[in-house]
Amino acid sequence: MSKSKPQGPSGALPTCPQAAIQIAVDTQYVVGQGGGDNLTTGVYLVDNEIENGSTGEGTMNLYTVVPTETFISWTAFPINPNTDDTVAITGFTVNQGPVFGSNGYPRQQPSGDWVGEAIDQGKQTYTIQLTITNGLGQTTSLEVDPGIHAKGPQDAK
Repeated sequence: MSKSKPQGPSGALPTCPQAAIQIAVDTQYVVGQGGGDNLTTGVYLVDNEIENGSTGEGTMNLYTVVPTETFISWTAFPINPNTDDTVAITGFTVNQGPVFGSNGYPRQQPSGDWVGEAIDQGKQTYTIQLTITNGLGQTTSLEVDPGIHAKGPQDAK
């Protein structure tokens, strides 16, 4: 199944990327734990690229596999929609690897989602910075470190 490459107006990122990464956060648990680097649960990443070989669905260690030239969106949200809790992606840091290059680096959109593009073939690890605020105004920060593999046309599924 091939996915057509969406086009944004005059170089803008598309509003409907082919790959979607969702970050669901148990806000009550994460704020109660104080966030930080020691969490091993409470944050769940999933994508729509399992057909391409993505692994780690539903964990903090999602490894997304996409073809090169794929636009990717990241969205974060509280698992319980019946609260005033919020989850915001506040930044990305590339730890190792070439996939985003400089032109595909994830950028925040007006909606609060982030969109980037898998420009170069290869494997990459990156960090997503999150800020979680509960309905009482208590805020904590958290980082997750997923990975991505951009396959070229010669790579088999």
